[in-house]
Amino acid sequence: MATAAEVLAVLNIIYSDIIEPLFCVLYAYILVRIIKAKSVNFRSEFYVFSVATGVAAISNVLLNWVLRLIDYRFQYFPNRGVFLNIDSMLSHICALSISIGKTLSVTTRFTAICLIHKKNFWDGRVIPVCVVVMFGLPTLIYCYFPLSGSVFLPTANGYGYFIGITNPGQTIAKAFAATGYFFFFITTVPMCFFSVLRLRTERLRDRLDSDRPEKMFAFYAVVLTTSHMFKSILQSIWFIALLLNKSDLQATVVGLYLFPNTLSTFAEPVLLLITSPKLRDEVLREMSRARPE
Repeated sequence: MATAAEVLAVLNIIYSDIIEPLFCVLYAYILVRIIKAKSVNFRSEFYVFSVATGVAAISNVLLNWVLRLIDYRFQYFPNRGVFLNIDSMLSHICALSISIGKTLSVTTRFTAICLIHKKNFWDGRVIPVCVVVMFGLPTLIYCYFPLSGSVFLPTANGYGYFIGITNPGQTIAKAFAATGYFFFFITTVPMCFFSVLRLRTERLRDRLDSDRPEKMFAFYAVVLTTSHMFKSILQSIWFIALLLNKSDLQATVVGLYLFPNTLSTFAEPVLLLITSPKLRDEVLREMSRARPE
């Protein structure tokens, strides 16, 4: 009879090789509908950051999929160390870009609620500059990966499993990743708190119409922050375990990583559909057109 670990390993393979790529296809479809939509509403800062974050999230999933494919499915791959270093670099860039992008998305919800009178907050070059920083800063941080050595966990067949680049580069990379998650936490949690507080104050003053979109803005910010916060906490614990050389704690965190990572990656497209009637209409209208007569 199969052990729980064996069953979990099989489920992990099914998810990572089949279900997760399928989710990425659906996620990409939503992003394409946003990009191709003619309504000016989809050109706002909120949708720009949502699309940028979605591109980073999908890219990160695919990069990890390629890494697993080469590391576990192949028995030989030329210059594997260099290729996996580059793959790992791009994955780290995407992961940090996701944290920055989610922070920017929550910020747009915060400004829409608490800075409602400052309508020019996102005017001018603010949006493109934010997008450049979102991808440019992580690229500068992790550009040293291809120049580093590769570390492989020994296996019986001698092929080994890729576990990262050589130290201190790997520790530095994880330190930056943990910093990104910490930055997300200390910025988005206060913004969510003040957004909810603002709405509660207006409701007590009977100034908040039940149909006003600010409620959905706050809902989006709180759920997005919570979903990514679980992953942030686990990543931070993993980094602390790395510094303390607690391999058993690292293994426990890795075992718990699947659900928070899925929640963090795919919560945003679900939230977009829930909180945006215009996006739902756009997706449903296009699906009805594609349906055969």
